[in-house]
Amino acid sequence: MADIAAALDHVGPRVTLSSEVETYWKRWFEYSCTNRTIPFHEISYIVKGDIWGSINGEPVSLGAGGMFWMNPNVPHSMTWPRNLIYYTFRFTLMRGTEDLVLDQPFIALPSATSLEMLCSSLALVLKEEVGSRHRERQIRAYLLLIATQTACQQERHATPLSCREFTQQEKARLQEVCVRNRFVEVGSESLSGQLGFSRDYFSRVFKRTYGTSVRSWVFHEKMRFAARQLLENEGSVEDLAERMGYIDPYLFAREFKKVMGMSPKKYRDRNRWDAHEPV
Repeated sequence: MADIAAALDHVGPRVTLSSEVETYWKRWFEYSCTNRTIPFHEISYIVKGDIWGSINGEPVSLGAGGMFWMNPNVPHSMTWPRNLIYYTFRFTLMRGTEDLVLDQPFIALPSATSLEMLCSSLALVLKEEVGSRHRERQIRAYLLLIATQTACQQERHATPLSCREFTQQEKARLQEVCVRNRFVEVGSESLSGQLGFSRDYFSRVFKRTYGTSVRSWVFHEKMRFAARQLLENEGSVEDLAERMGYIDPYLFAREFKKVMGMSPKKYRDRNRWDAHEPV
């Protein structure tokens, strides 16, 4: 969040707003979404009522005075009840060709009453239809103030970074991405993007969770996946090596042995024999 505030300061990044015109909402009917993603930052401030659900697999429940700031493409399942009144802003932030995002997938603050006036003022600016350079600076200034206030409140209430580890859902998503890409060209950049994390924050949480580097973890998970395939399928070791992206099956066998302690053929023979051994 501090990085976002710094990027918005002075000249700042290019701000692109979503196509939504209304920034101040009153829900006349209940609305909900399941595992929705949007390609924008989203800031929502609750004026009246309550919302609840989950963002990135973590439960969220906010009442009047609460707010959340969510990175682009972060999955969320939320319920907006009748008569809910809230501000919502959707936008992208670019510095050159680089997307700017929060360190973590989202920030939720149950008490952020100091932000109501800022959200109200930003809403008034956004309702102006004049696309002047002055208006762009005003928008960026209000976003800077919101980012700064959010960072200050988060620092007082948030769990220390050193205590943060991946949730079970986040771990499962990492595995899914690796398998879908056959463990090829999978690294910090691609994995952090899937979770909606900044690359730096992702690397620190990854180290805290697994105690190793992303590269080492991906390599070991690749060999463990190959081991499961040996037991679940009847194909040859050479065929498996090719499916795992190896041109040389002997290289595959050597790397498999580094992790599993034996050659692929021996691993298959021993574990299939163990599986049929009488109890």
